[in-house]
Amino acid sequence: MKRVFAQLKPYIFPIMVSLIFLSFVGYKLFKPGYIIFTDVTESLDIRSTFQKYIYTYSDDMGESLAEKARIPLFYLIYSVYKIFYFNPASFIKVKILVLMALTLFSFIFSLKLLEKHLETDTKKNLWITATTFGALFYITNYWFTNRILHFYLFFSSVTIPINFALFYIYLHSEKRDFRKLIYLIFFLSIFTATPHTVLFEFVIFFTLSIVYIFTSSWSQTKNRILPLIYFFIPLYFLTNLHWILPFAISKSAPDAVWSKTITNLLSKNAEIINSVRLMGYWLVDIKDYFIQNNSVIPYIQIVLTFFPLAILTATIILFRKKVISKLLLVLFLLSTFLCTSGFITNKLYFYLMFDSPVKNFGWLFREYDKFGIILAFVYSICISLLAYKMLGNKILKYLFVAIFTLLIASQLYFLNSQLDKNFRSTIVPEDFFKVNYLLRQDNELYNTAWYPGTPKPTWVDTKEVRFIFSNKVSDKPSITTRSELIYYLDYIFSNTNLEEINVGKALDIVGVKYLVARKDESLFVSEDLVNKLDKQESLEKVFSGNYLVLFKNKEFTGLFKTYKNQIIADMGLNILKSLDFYNIDTKNTLINFTDDFSNLNISKYFILNDPLNYKINKFSNRFVYPANYVSEVENGNADKWRKASLKNLNHAESSFFFNNLGVTNNQFDYDNLVVNARDGWEKVDNGKKPISTMQIKFSDHNNVTIDGKEISYTSKPGDFKYYWDTIRSDRFSTKKIKAIHIKFDSNIDKSLIPHFKVSSYLNDDRVDIKFIYPDENGDVDNIVKIPAEATEADFSMWTLSATGKGYDYKLEGFEVLDISDNVKPLTLSFKTKNYCGSSECVLLARTLNNKRGGDIQFNVDEKYFGVNTKLAEESDVSKESVESVYKWANLGSFRSSKSALSINLLNINGFNSVNAFALLTKNEYEDLINENANDENLSESSGSTTIKAEKVNPAKYKLQIDTDNKPFVLGFSKPFSKNWLANGKESKLINGFINGWELKDSDKNGVTVEYKPEKFFHIGLVISVSTTVLLLFWLIYSFRKDKP
Repeated sequence: MKRVFAQLKPYIFPIMVSLIFLSFVGYKLFKPGYIIFTDVTESLDIRSTFQKYIYTYSDDMGESLAEKARIPLFYLIYSVYKIFYFNPASFIKVKILVLMALTLFSFIFSLKLLEKHLETDTKKNLWITATTFGALFYITNYWFTNRILHFYLFFSSVTIPINFALFYIYLHSEKRDFRKLIYLIFFLSIFTATPHTVLFEFVIFFTLSIVYIFTSSWSQTKNRILPLIYFFIPLYFLTNLHWILPFAISKSAPDAVWSKTITNLLSKNAEIINSVRLMGYWLVDIKDYFIQNNSVIPYIQIVLTFFPLAILTATIILFRKKVISKLLLVLFLLSTFLCTSGFITNKLYFYLMFDSPVKNFGWLFREYDKFGIILAFVYSICISLLAYKMLGNKILKYLFVAIFTLLIASQLYFLNSQLDKNFRSTIVPEDFFKVNYLLRQDNELYNTAWYPGTPKPTWVDTKEVRFIFSNKVSDKPSITTRSELIYYLDYIFSNTNLEEINVGKALDIVGVKYLVARKDESLFVSEDLVNKLDKQESLEKVFSGNYLVLFKNKEFTGLFKTYKNQIIADMGLNILKSLDFYNIDTKNTLINFTDDFSNLNISKYFILNDPLNYKINKFSNRFVYPANYVSEVENGNADKWRKASLKNLNHAESSFFFNNLGVTNNQFDYDNLVVNARDGWEKVDNGKKPISTMQIKFSDHNNVTIDGKEISYTSKPGDFKYYWDTIRSDRFSTKKIKAIHIKFDSNIDKSLIPHFKVSSYLNDDRVDIKFIYPDENGDVDNIVKIPAEATEADFSMWTLSATGKGYDYKLEGFEVLDISDNVKPLTLSFKTKNYCGSSECVLLARTLNNKRGGDIQFNVDEKYFGVNTKLAEESDVSKESVESVYKWANLGSFRSSKSALSINLLNINGFNSVNAFALLTKNEYEDLINENANDENLSESSGSTTIKAEKVNPAKYKLQIDTDNKPFVLGFSKPFSKNWLANGKESKLINGFINGWELKDSDKNGVTVEYKPEKFFHIGLVISVSTTVLLLFWLIYSFRKDKP
């Protein structure tokens, strides 16, 4: 017994520390209710949760296996949980605790494996204790606390230590042992199920290999490195093919438009001083890591954040003669480089994301700080090594324990604050359970729509990403998993449109049978929405509670439909206002938007303002989209051409910026975005110095002081009488000035929505206002265009008025420069193929005609074309004819013998937006103009069409279709994706948002609709399992062979 106790004694300390830590976290998590916080939110009933862990498509997340599901680890956790059927509210809490327990165990176990190789086995008990210090830092550091939200990037925290240890042992053991690699392959086949983890593993492999190559002989390198290339990497790939194959096939990407603008936002805190302190996460302000009071404690915490770096330095010096010191130094430098936003890293990442051959997967690099997980691991090893050295010293051990205790206490403060802020349990109102119960009673296949998104429900303290909660908790599929369908609902339910639309028909177009109207939004009152929905004859109220109202769509005709007719329209979503006027039957008639067009061979009826919008689609393969050459999205500044989505795809929304200009438009952009330019200038580097520095004063605000280039604002009660706290400067002269350059850094809290304006005063008492929005770091570096007739201007600062006490802020480095000689019109340059050859070519452009429009100049190989896009403020014609509208315009003709054309797009004045160009030969254009678009006889609904649909799983449906022999399109009301196949055929976009297939009459008796990556998942799974089994047999054989 004493012998057993002696063997267990070294492990008492790590076990006790782990239990205390896990008990602390468990105490914070395990309180009555659900955790409602973005990515950790789960359904109220976990019975269907497994779907996103074993299928490549999940009803509540869309593409699931490729981005959200973790096979097989998460499914294993779920399965064990389901067997015991614990409280559904505890599922996420258990998953977080399992994550932390495995992370602690992984680190301690890995360093235990390295004990002999690090030459720390002379004091075995001390080494286990030392690794516990490192493990505690590993689990409590700032990076890990920020990433509980993403489950430490989906259990990468478990993978990295064991990956490092086994790979290190393989390289540095006296005898080459392939079994170490087999163990590693087995382990990684369980814990590697995300591309993020692969990136981290690659960094570990790369670093260990490079250090080994430079510290070993050529014969040793061949002996150890070559087997990795020929043996380990292929087997690693094969055992992970179950997720790699569907991921690669589906080309999965987040539901967003990625741009340099968004990348800069995500890396705004990733300066090197923050990166080395593991504080580069973009959603947390640096001040939030520390206690907010006037004592000395925050300053002590700030000093403590540099201690891991000091420990790293000390460890490298102490172990300088060992390979581990070189390895840790290289790994530190590489991970710091990767997780830091700087000139070189931006060049690298921007190339990978926007210009490289792998740019389809480049979005994986969008958050630089994620590589901080490797930096945290390096610090943790260093802490363990330094602890091993210092704990053996009678004096130094007290110093180490004291400093380490302060460091952990500071980190625990932040962990505790985040658990309280974001992971507190919330009692979900009974309305949600009642609505889900009612939805489950209807066994028909259908979609739901929960509206609005409600980012701040009245019954929860945490803020929610719009629609995430309702997508997750709905027992039936919700269409708001995609941002373009959120845009569709926003249009339907806007105050200006709702009463003009047959909501039932509009929802049937996207397969919605039940609408759940939410009344729990704390930021605005939604009672008006419910009252208007009550008046809709196409909706039937079936439940009304304190927070939710459930409506049944009486116009619903099925998730699957057979369409015999198509309405071809060029008015965008405005067609929804005419569903009843044109008596459109959404059961057998689809809408084919000319600017989201699919060529379909069924009866046509045209509702067109301009037939050219339809006819030009026959040349859609000739369209050139300027947005493909732009890497910044719309942000409200008049500084360059920026891209935006007319469907409001995440991170590229256009509606907000259009509405701010008084421009409304509900058309589409061929799913290729538009480029916008506001009335402004861009700076020219012509070597000329600014003409002058302009002096700005704030005579009406004695609480604003100017000290050189620093403007300080101190709050006073009188400033907060209105919604916006506006601080306006004195007017300054702008005679003979056409451009000023304004630049400064601000420390204004972003929650105050700071923005700035330059108001130019014209001779006829009109005011021209230019908005200036700070960048991701709160900085301003903008060129402002001054109208030629302006005589004076002023500068104003706008922030939300505070409730209760006010606030102070500073603008540092403030300068206003006259740079009238250093500007030119906003210009976009790119090259495109000459589709006309040597023939005369007609240039057509689709531009936005709007009341804020102006002149655009198109230069094609030095030939100039111009168009004016300004609509009259007043018109004798109807209101509809003067609404903002994208139109194709003939800009003129040219001839060029070049195979590639250089195009320059210049915004001369006004607000302009361009969607596409088309290059046609003169003969093609004339034939196009003369072509007729004739209506065809529409098929009347006979009522005889029936579809029997069986849902095999979220990624597969089997259909039996009974209809006549007329051509038809099968519609499937899931968000559009080319990954959906019907009898092997790729889907086409119909109704602007969903999937459709032109099927043959012979297909009617058996149609299988399936998600393509699912098939490849099964293929990959067979290969992965087969490879794993063969390796297991080989491992058994090798052990038997070694026996005497």
